[in-house]
Order: sequence, then C-alpha cells, then structure tokens
Amino acid sequence: MILRPVDLPRRLPDAFPSIVLVVGNEPLFVVEAVDQVRKALQAQGFDERMRFDGLQQDEIFAEAHAGSLFASRKILEVDCPEAKIGTTGARFIKEWLGDPPSDAVLLLVAHCKRMPKFGAWMKQIQEQGLLIRCDALQASELPGWLRKRSQSRGITLSEEALEWMALRTEGALLAAAQDLDKLAMLGAERETDQATLEAAVADSARFDVFALPDACLQGDLQRARVIVGRLRAEGAPAPLINFALARDIRTLIHLAKGAGDRQAGVWPPSRKPLFEQARRRLPPAQLRPLHTAMSELDKAAKSRPEPLYWEELLNFVHVLALS
Repeated sequence: MILRPVDLPRRLPDAFPSIVLVVGNEPLFVVEAVDQVRKALQAQGFDERMRFDGLQQDEIFAEAHAGSLFASRKILEVDCPEAKIGTTGARFIKEWLGDPPSDAVLLLVAHCKRMPKFGAWMKQIQEQGLLIRCDALQASELPGWLRKRSQSRGITLSEEALEWMALRTEGALLAAAQDLDKLAMLGAERETDQATLEAAVADSARFDVFALPDACLQGDLQRARVIVGRLRAEGAPAPLINFALARDIRTLIHLAKGAGDRQAGVWPPSRKPLFEQARRRLPPAQLRPLHTAMSELDKAAKSRPEPLYWEELLNFVHVLALS
C-alpha cells in the first residue's frame, strides 16, 4: 500500500502491517506523516516506542521478540537517512516481512535530499506493508498548499498575500508553516492582505529573536549570522535572545532523555523538523557543554560591555549551528 501526505490520516489502515516506511525529500511532510502514524499506532495499543539510529538488525530483532512486563505492543522506529540500508538491510526487511512479530511495528523514517529510486526492498514494503511517499512540492503546487494550510489555521490569505508568501519562502515549507503559525498567534481573523502579512512575518524584530534558534537548529550558520547582525542593529534585548536559545537547548536535552515532544517543549508543532535536524547533528554528550556555554552567555549579557556580548553570541551561534 502506498499513501501520500494528502491521504493522511483518513486512509491510514485500521490494522497496521508489520512495517511502515515514510520516505521523502520534504522534511515537513516526513515529520508530520511520522507523527500521524505514531498517533494512529498509539490509538491501536502500541504504547511503547523505541528509537534506533540506523538499521541495527540484532538490536531491533531482539527488541521485537523480547517479552514485556506489561505485554505492551511496540513501535520500533528507525532513522534511515537517504533510504540507504545496504544489502544486509534489504535481507533483514525480507526476513521481517516473511515472519513478522505479532506485537511490534517497524517504522522506518527516511529523510532524503532527493527522492530515491524504489529498489526491491522498498517495493516489498509497498506490496506487503505501508509506504508513505513525501515528495517535495512543485512550484505550481505551492500556492494551493499555502491556501489549504492557512485555512486549517483559521487564516484567509488574499491572492496577493499568497503569491508574496510563495516567493518569500521559495518552496521551503517549514518556513512557510512557521510564518502561518506566527500569523495565527497574532489572531488574524479576516482576510489577510500582503501588507498585513509582511508586517506580521517579514523581518519583524520580535520574530527575528525566535528565528535565530530556528536557523541554529537547522545548521544554517550564514542565516544565523545575518539574524544576529539584524538583532544587534535593532537593539534587540539580550535577555530575550538568550531565553529563546536556552529554551531550545533545554528542549533538545529533554528529547535526548526520551521525553515526548509536548513534554520536552516542542512548540508549535511545525518546529519539530528543526529539532529532528538538530538531533541528527548533536549527540547527547554535546548538549550539556552547550547548556554550560549558554550560562556563560547569560553572564556576558549581564556583566560585560555590549560589544563583547554580541561577539560571544556569534561564537555561541557558530558552535550551535556547525556542531
């Protein structure tokens, strides 16, 4: 069975197959599809979730067949970057489909820069399991997607506003989703024109503060440096900048400890892909030093001359974005 993001969640099966593959080159669609699969599985009694970096076959097989004190059903979630699992991984998929465990679902998550060609193992999943294909939108599809997304947030955008947003985000759906969430937070109710939209989401100092950790989580150092320069020129308050950065570092630490998204502080939900990207770059052992460095940045804001604070902020941003 093959589905696309537009099919979710209404066409998700009432009884899941033993293996689900979410694959695509649009990060927002992949993350949101995985979230909907998880929720559907949890509703069907899959209460336990284990995560694996790569197809660690022995560990996954052992976990799938391990007994549980509470007889819980398990989601075994595996990150498979670029959908590359090798010949041994393909053999494992074949064996799994040949003799699937009764109380576990293997959820493979493949973030890809380009949509991969469907090899034999992917076709097997399509035929015997569930494959959710998350293609990036074509330029011609973006205005329609923006219209539906905005309406789902209670926002009506004028045609001029839609065209402006499509050009501004250049197909970066994550950025577009964040802009719409920001607009919804402002309580926009009537039709929003281009001028209102620009005032709400474009180069606004209060949003630039929160755009800085977004750029750092994405690993976009160039954009982060531009934002720091703009914040400095606008005289943005250091405590607010530090708050935004520290909040996301704490969230990363909670996620590394196994906390759920809401408990860890992932909000709004459209920011989840940012944390997914950061987690792939930042091992748990590196988060504590970053937390300590954040404390030093707080001290710099309170006790050092302003030029030194901005210099240390740039140093911190460099470490966070490039780690």
